[in-house]
Amino acid sequence: MQVDPEVSPPSRTHRMRKSGSATAGPIPTDGCPPGRTVRMWTGFLPALILLASSCSRMPTESASGRPVARDTAIQTKAALSGTVESAIIMPARTTDVDSLARSFGSQVLDVVPELSLALLRTPPNTTTDAFVSRLRGDPRVVFSESNAMVETAEAGQSTVAFCEAARSWSDVQDQTALARVGAAQAQAFATGEGALVAILDTGIDLDHPALTAMLALPGYEAGVTTDAGDDRPESVDSNGDGIVDGSLGHGTHVAGIVHAMAPAARLLPVRVLDSDGVGESFRIAQGIVAAVERGADVINLSLGLPSDSRSIEAAVNFARSAGVVIVAAAGNRDASALDFPASYAPVLAVAGTDPDDRKASFSDYGDAVDLAAPAVGILSTYWDGTFARWSGTSMASPFVAGTAALLYGRLGPPSASSADLVERLILAGAHPLAAIDPVYGALLGAGRLSAAASLYHVQHAGDPGGPPRTRELAH
Repeated sequence: MQVDPEVSPPSRTHRMRKSGSATAGPIPTDGCPPGRTVRMWTGFLPALILLASSCSRMPTESASGRPVARDTAIQTKAALSGTVESAIIMPARTTDVDSLARSFGSQVLDVVPELSLALLRTPPNTTTDAFVSRLRGDPRVVFSESNAMVETAEAGQSTVAFCEAARSWSDVQDQTALARVGAAQAQAFATGEGALVAILDTGIDLDHPALTAMLALPGYEAGVTTDAGDDRPESVDSNGDGIVDGSLGHGTHVAGIVHAMAPAARLLPVRVLDSDGVGESFRIAQGIVAAVERGADVINLSLGLPSDSRSIEAAVNFARSAGVVIVAAAGNRDASALDFPASYAPVLAVAGTDPDDRKASFSDYGDAVDLAAPAVGILSTYWDGTFARWSGTSMASPFVAGTAALLYGRLGPPSASSADLVERLILAGAHPLAAIDPVYGALLGAGRLSAAASLYHVQHAGDPGGPPRTRELAH
């Protein structure tokens, strides 16, 4: 099969930041990254203003004076960013994919052999929807779908990071969110040594002093061989909201939370989103497979899309069959229907709680949620070696991923049943919230994460028993 070479993004490396090149831009005197324009979601604006320091990057409106709706951004991404319109197919077993593509006036852009997926360019003078429809009618195709836009939950709902330049790693370790989940008590039993956590996100700042020692390099990023997985600015408004680099630092922030929970776990940067927090379903599926093949024990997905993607579902099933625990953010729409991939049965879907152990105002909820974790005003690492507070279910998910790493480290070498056991231990340790939050507590799964209780089970009680976790796909 002939595959077009991937076009690499602009060569903006972390070494440029160190050298102070013109590409990096001047470093402001407040110590925060330059040019950080952000979007605000008013659902938790007052709380975050109180948390902000003098180096905060205040919100900038879109060119039209208001944020672009998420569905509009999904429809217009290709035109805005120059991305090639494309469709994903799973061909029938004996199909020659190149011949199939030529018969539609298309060409193969990329493949994921492990999932039997191929990415086809949308032919000229047609829409991707029409192309997908034609492909679905062809007996050589098992399924086809558009290469849908995927975002961080915070990009989709316009949240903001507040840079706090005066903070240090010790401040991250001392925050109340970590105390609430019993991180210190859990770390008395395990530190995550021997576990590998893949962070599928905007990348990780490869030079951040708090993280560099724990990075499992090289990271993974399609088409990139130098500094693959680096969390870097690109100066492109890829979702058309008028904000450039709107999610820069998101992956670094997520990685810092995992590190705070499991300080000895290794972190694998898998860059599948751009600096606006936007990616495509094919790249997510590709990144999940890459993480599995690099030996990840845990995969964190602080990202989502509002509709089903069979390609991502196939990748999730592939990872779960390999014994990987997959953790994903539930979403920030204050809705009872979760984002995908959190909706998929093999994924631990994580909702968000506020400092009072109630549902965070923005968090999704419902029967498909497995458990919740702190999600408001979380202090963590940030782009260009700094620290920031951010709110969203993207922040809740890595608390759970870090706990899974602790459990893997404590249980020893993984086996075929390790993922089931890790999931049961996480859910068995969760603190029920129905009495604390009468309205939503019963809709937050097993309750708020307690890493301390989960590790206590390992140390004193062993396997909590019960069958592997199961739940139906939520639509």
